[in-house]
Amino acid sequence: MYESEGYILEAGNESMFDEYTDLFNVVDSFDNPDHVRLTKDYFQSSFSTSNIDLEHDSVLVRNGSRKMVASGIITPHNDSSSRLIIQVHPVYRRQGIGSKVLHYLTELGLARGSSEFVCRFPSFRPYVILFARKHRFLPDYSWIKMRIEHEIPVSTSSLPWGLTIRGLNIRKELQVWADIQNAIFRDYPHYEPEDVDTLRSLTEHSCFDKNLVVLCVVSKKPVGYGFGYSILSETGEKTLKISGMGILPEYRRQRYGQALLYELLTRAYIKGHTSSELVVLSTNRPAIRLYEKCGFQERYRYLWYKHDFGKQ
Repeated sequence: MYESEGYILEAGNESMFDEYTDLFNVVDSFDNPDHVRLTKDYFQSSFSTSNIDLEHDSVLVRNGSRKMVASGIITPHNDSSSRLIIQVHPVYRRQGIGSKVLHYLTELGLARGSSEFVCRFPSFRPYVILFARKHRFLPDYSWIKMRIEHEIPVSTSSLPWGLTIRGLNIRKELQVWADIQNAIFRDYPHYEPEDVDTLRSLTEHSCFDKNLVVLCVVSKKPVGYGFGYSILSETGEKTLKISGMGILPEYRRQRYGQALLYELLTRAYIKGHTSSELVVLSTNRPAIRLYEKCGFQERYRYLWYKHDFGKQ
């Protein structure tokens, strides 16, 4: 713990989650058109399943009254890269707090051997773009955030010939899940391959629902998968967050993706979800066209920026 210009920076700890949740909800509700008021349980579960060491990977900023006004998190992105997450209470912006947290986290990452730092933020926050550029972060790529409101069950015509969509057996098929996801996304920017252990940790998240993990199967061969979290807000609304979905390249253009998406949305509706959302790489035009065809609309974009200290 140390003090800087009236603010105290201290390591995270197990008792931080009430304040951390309040800080997130204040920051996110300030300008996010799709804000969902998240719960303490969501963050406790997220930090736990992500294997974040609160003491070593997070920093909290408090003012003279001991109120939490900002936070920062650093996590491995790959062997030589770290991801940074910074949030500052709207009332305390433009006071240099974000710069202090950024400096703290980058120094920590450099000491751990990282040479590149990446961050992600939504396009509706131009002041964050200015902040990132000021600190020599450069644009890398972007995701499109898409959303659909569904109040009645979605339906589709009969499945393409030979296609079966079924739930994934969590106890027996985690390796199948890992193999197919890695095959679909291996060429995506900064994609880190999954294994059975990392996927098992996902199943321990409080928002995980085994009924929202499905496989597309053709002639007994898995050719695609879909996976979504069930996000429950403090007000009781349920949103399906589709975190992964795709079809193997050699099986595309046969309506399998459309059938898979309809299956996920129908399962979500049956379980009480009133909306669904996802992100898609902005250069993935076929996927974007599929989501638009199914009723999804672009809400905003997630912009990925990076700073490579090795090229300074």
